[in-house]
Amino acid sequence: MHQTLLAVSAVAAFAYLALGHERTAQRLEHRDIGAKVELAAVDLATARIDVLMGMAFDEGDVGGHGARATPSTIPLGPDAGESGPAAFDDLDDWDGYDAAATARVGRGELAFRERITVRYVEDDRPGTPATGATLSKEVVVTLDEVPGTTGGRAPGRAELRRVITPVGLAIDQSTR
Repeated sequence: MHQTLLAVSAVAAFAYLALGHERTAQRLEHRDIGAKVELAAVDLATARIDVLMGMAFDEGDVGGHGARATPSTIPLGPDAGESGPAAFDDLDDWDGYDAAATARVGRGELAFRERITVRYVEDDRPGTPATGATLSKEVVVTLDEVPGTTGGRAPGRAELRRVITPVGLAIDQSTR
């Protein structure tokens, strides 16, 4: 009887340890997958920022050369007739952009929701929203993994912020 209890206890202890190991392995796998998803989101956001850095500061700069010295009076957002990325010709046309995006990871594809906001910020305090037009715009590109595709882990997310000025764009474009 004593040996039977000892054997049952050993089997129970082994099962408990095996289950704990399996849970740990699963948590590590979820973290690894989550890291890959976040990296894919950062790559997409970085690629979008690169596209934006190749555009004019605003409609008043389209086709122009050099850096302006005064803020524009043209409101943020797509201009008349600009219905999507193919028609956008300046940075602030992207304000309010909200669309699906995908990234290849391994042999699979991840689904994201991409949102972009553009706002004027104070020239001397780039983290402070401006009450009117300035020569500094903050662009925020946010990518959220589509819920329901996460396999029980927290959805991946990336958010990149960049303050852009006409001078910064001119310098960036001249070095390309």
